[in-house]
Amino acid sequence: MSRVPSRTAVLGAGGLGAIFLLVHLAARAQPAAPPAANADANPAARLHRSARVVPGQEKEARRFAQELLAYMRQHHPQVTVQAFAEKTGEELVMHAFVDATDLNALQAARARYFADAEFLKLFIRARDLFVETSARQSILLAVD
Repeated sequence: MSRVPSRTAVLGAGGLGAIFLLVHLAARAQPAAPPAANADANPAARLHRSARVVPGQEKEARRFAQELLAYMRQHHPQVTVQAFAEKTGEELVMHAFVDATDLNALQAARARYFADAEFLKLFIRARDLFVETSARQSILLAVD
């Protein structure tokens, strides 16, 4: 297992992925959201984001993510967000999948989130919950 850095921060601050990292944490307590009104059954763009939770912060990270996920679903329904927890031994890795109709819709979602002052207030609370160097992000585009 990797050593936890002495300093943690909001992962990818200013980037689309940081938002979705925090959303992963709610998976176990929240049922999957229904598809966004404009999302296809097979979305053309999917963001996958993952990161390790700081040891000892698992319960707080899940609680925080539940609140963030509920906020996103209520105030930003343009994309569909799903969250998952991966427990391997003592390590907890959170995963989020964000589906949109295309890459432009993902980029537009980022702009909306970071223009939302209430979202930013909520988002900044996570700065000590995730291992700073563990974030991974992929954007997947449909091939059909």
